Amino acid sequence: MDLHDRGGRARFRTPDGRELQLELHGRDWPLSAGRESLVLILTDARAASDDIASSWTSLDAARVGIDIGWLAIDCAPVVSETGESRS
Repeated sequence: MDLHDRGGRARFRTPDGRELQLELHGRDWPLSAGRESLVLILTDARAASDDIASSWTSLDAARVGIDIGWLAIDCAPVVSETGESRS
């Protein structure tokens, strides 16, 4: 699934019927002021306030992921950085 790194969210269902939500934050994350981080959060979609797991890394990292045994999530850019300037 595609997630934007500024508050992107996606819901999905696991084969055993759990409804989960994955959320990705970058510069929009209020607690990263001055610490530039990429934050990945996994929650129970039925009880959005119940975080199952979270992970963080530096904002310029190539990947961020969560592995909780019964589920592994690996996030990487859809389009990798090329070093070219934006037009």
